[in-house]
This record gives sequence, C-alpha cells and structure tokens, in this order.
Amino acid sequence: MKNPLSRATFIPIRLYVGLAFFLSAIDILADGLPTWIITFSETATKGIESDRVWAIYKPILSGLVVPNITFFAWAVFLGFIFLGFAIVVGAFMRIAALLALFLQVNFMLARGESFLGPHSDGLLIGMELALILAAAGRVWGVDQYLHRRWPQPYLY
Repeated sequence: MKNPLSRATFIPIRLYVGLAFFLSAIDILADGLPTWIITFSETATKGIESDRVWAIYKPILSGLVVPNITFFAWAVFLGFIFLGFAIVVGAFMRIAALLALFLQVNFMLARGESFLGPHSDGLLIGMELALILAAAGRVWGVDQYLHRRWPQPYLY
C-alpha cells in the first residue's frame, strides 16, 4: 500500500485491538495479580478436563502450561501490556500484531471455540491479520519514523 490514506483506514482497527489488550491488563491489575494467577490456573485446569477444548491443544495445556502456570500467567499479563501499547502507538506493528495473533489463537484453542463462531476471538484474529498485512503502524505511528530511517518493510 503506497497510499497513506489506505493505511489510515486501519487506525481505528489498530486502536481497537491495542486498547482491547491494554484494557485486559488494567482489568487484571484491578482484580490483583494473585487473583489473576489463580483464575488463569483454574481456567487452564478446567480446559484439560473440558470436552470443548481442541484435542490437539490439551497436551499443550497439561504438559506445558499447567506445570508452568505462574510463568504463563505473567507472560500473558505482560503481553497484554506491551502488545496493547505497541499496537496503539504503532511500534513494530507487524511483530506486535503477529504476537497478538499468536496469543489470541491460543486463547481460542484453550476455550474450544471455532474460528468462525460468534465470539470476539475470531474478530480480533481477523483484525490482527489485517494489521499485519497492512503495516498499519506506518500512519501516525512509531513505524512511520522507523520506516523513513530504515526502510525494511518486513519488520514494521
């Protein structure tokens, strides 16, 4: 997309996705980090026992996530903060949106939802894909300045 106006149409999407992640972090802080770790642990444990969770994802939950639950709870919380901030300000947009996409797909698989179901995960995944493809941080974002200085189109 050479026309900056075409990328500018992605600014509302960028703000929505970034604020969704950032506000999730604020909700965690409002409840308290110890409560978040307990809730995260209970959700992961229920996911192992649930019939809804995708069968290919259960070994990941039981073998990787649950044994390291504190690490993953902190990683998700910090991911919400840093990804939300990076997406809102348009910094390293493609990398941030790709990591947000990874996080969102994991949430969806852990809950056993489909890609086309009536939930926000599928919508956010579509938005994150659009942000990756459009390099949406190059309009009114940090990536605009980075791209002028170092024109490497694949990083930002």
